[in-house]
Amino acid sequence: AFTRDLLGPNGRVLGAYEPALEQAAAQAGLAAPPDVPADAARDRLVTTLTRVIARYVDQRPLLLVFEDLQWADALSMHILHTVAGDFCRSRALALVGTYRIEE
Repeated sequence: AFTRDLLGPNGRVLGAYEPALEQAAAQAGLAAPPDVPADAARDRLVTTLTRVIARYVDQRPLLLVFEDLQWADALSMHILHTVAGDFCRSRALALVGTYRIEE
């Protein structure tokens, strides 16, 4: 029940990025997400991830660490900017990012 509640109805969206989440979501009985165009898939991923984080921090504080941001792709930076905005300020959530200027 905890996994189902935490992941929410679109929890299997995250399974494409973390196999353990795919397995947990499938075991929780969550349906596989339908195929959508790339832009819609990105938006769905960001929305799903922020909802999962919000559900988690509603129960306990969370520290997210983003390492090696110099290698971050556009999707990772989009997620970071989304989470670092008003979303982060209104929750028990702290972000730490590392960046190497030599690389």
